[in-house]
Amino acid sequence: MLGCTIDVFSSIYMFFFVHFKVERAFSIALDKLYNKDYTMCLSCWLSDYDDPMCILQMFKYRNYGRNCTGWEHPKFIELINLSNHKEGDKRLSTLEKAEKVLIDDMPVIPLYHRNYVYLMNPELEFNVSLWGDRLLFPMSPEQKQIQNENKQRSKK
Repeated sequence: MLGCTIDVFSSIYMFFFVHFKVERAFSIALDKLYNKDYTMCLSCWLSDYDDPMCILQMFKYRNYGRNCTGWEHPKFIELINLSNHKEGDKRLSTLEKAEKVLIDDMPVIPLYHRNYVYLMNPELEFNVSLWGDRLLFPMSPEQKQIQNENKQRSKK
């Protein structure tokens, strides 16, 4: 089990009635994970960038370094490849179909999602995350519109 809190362990125990053996040595836990020497593993993965592909691409091939499940599906691969040739809503729709293939086969069980807090400065063209490496995220069109409206109000 990697990187989890007591609350998550307790919730899983209550739901599944599973007893855990916690591997305290991180290097041993990683070795077991990458060699698929486990029955169930509790870990987390945070998106490196704001796009579904950041998570989905990990499951494209069973031998991909971050795919510790050994899962692979031809339809999933096809949809991921197809998404590379689309833009905007069509791309996101294709990735949503790929995600459905992943969820239907369930090699991973999403347990929870983290909340994020951002600083917004009306003078900047990006948001500053208050988590992690202080990544800069481009503002969405809606956020830019709100920024412009706020600038107009402040000029009055």
